[in-house]
Amino acid sequence: MLNRKFRIIALVLSVLAAVPLVSGCALFPAEEEELPPPLVEAVVANYHTYNPERGTIENVVSGKANVAAVSSVNVAFQASGGLFMESYFRQGDFVQAGDVLAETDNSDLAETLKVAEMQAEIDELVYAEAKARYEAGNLSEVDWKRAEKAIYLSRRDINALREQFSTTQLIAPVSGRVTYVMSLTKGSPVSAGVTMFTISDDSELLIRYSERGFSEIPMDVEVDLAYELKDGTVQTFTATVVQTPDIVPEDSPDKHVVICKSDSIPEGIPIGARLDLTYVVERSEDTIFIRSSSIKTVGDRKYVYILKDGYRQERDIITGIESEYETEILEGLSETDLVIQ
Repeated sequence: MLNRKFRIIALVLSVLAAVPLVSGCALFPAEEEELPPPLVEAVVANYHTYNPERGTIENVVSGKANVAAVSSVNVAFQASGGLFMESYFRQGDFVQAGDVLAETDNSDLAETLKVAEMQAEIDELVYAEAKARYEAGNLSEVDWKRAEKAIYLSRRDINALREQFSTTQLIAPVSGRVTYVMSLTKGSPVSAGVTMFTISDDSELLIRYSERGFSEIPMDVEVDLAYELKDGTVQTFTATVVQTPDIVPEDSPDKHVVICKSDSIPEGIPIGARLDLTYVVERSEDTIFIRSSSIKTVGDRKYVYILKDGYRQERDIITGIESEYETEILEGLSETDLVIQ
C-alpha cells in the first residue's frame, strides 16, 4: 500500500516538473528554418574586339584648292545714283585696257554730249581762225581776248560733260581675263565702290589652299593636284609650295593660306577652278595600326583595353603616325592581341 502511494507521488511530481517547460516553450515562436542563398550566375561581358592590322599608314593632308592669278584688279563704278543698263563681258572673256565693261542709264546724257562735242568742234575752228587773224595783225586785242575766253569756256564745259558721261561707263583699267562679274538686273541701282568686275592676268597663275591641315604643309615640298573636266576626265599635275603661313606677317590676309606654283598647269583649267590637293605628311610601311577610336588618353599616357583570358585589361601603348581614322602602334600591341573597340 505504501509503495503504491510513493508511485503516485512520484508521478505527480514528474507531471508538475514538466508543466513549466511546456509553458515556457509556448511563450516563444518556433524559429524559422534558414533559407538557402539565391543562386546568382556571373554575367560574362560581351566585348567587341578586333586584331591590330599590319600594313601601310599615311598622314595625308587633302582638300580643295583654288586656281588664282598673281595679279587681279577689281573694277567698280566711282559714282552712285545711276541705274544699271548692261554688261558687255562675261566671266572668262578677255578684255583690253580701255574696253567698256558695263554702263548705267545715260541715253539722255549721251545725246547731250554728242551735240556738245559738235559745238566744241565749231568753237575750236572759230578759235583757230581768230588766232591766225590775230597773229597776222588783222584782229584787235579785245577781239583776241574774247576768242581766248570763249574757247576756255567751251573746253571747260565739254570736259565737264565728258567727265559726267564717263561716270556712267565702267572702263577696263588693264588687259586680262574676266574672273568675276556681278549679276545685276536692268534698272537696278548702282552703288559706288562695289566691285562689278575682276580682271586677272592669267599669264601667271598660282594655287591657294586653306582647308584642313594647311599648317602641316612645309615650304618647298611638292603637292599633288587633280582637276575633273566637264567630260569626267581627270587631269593631274604637281605644284611646289612657295609660301606658308609661317613666313607672312600676323595681319596678312594669307596667314591661313598655303600658296603653290606650277609650271605644268594643264590648259583648260581656268582661274577660280577647284582642285583636289593631296600631300603625304608621313608614311610608314609594314607597321601595326589600330582604330584611333580605341585609344584612351590620360595626360601623357595612352592605353587601350584588350581582352585576355576572358578579362578586360589595360595595355599602355606608344603611338606613331596618325591618319584620319587609324593610329600606328610602335610599342604595346601585337597582331594577336584582341583590342576592345
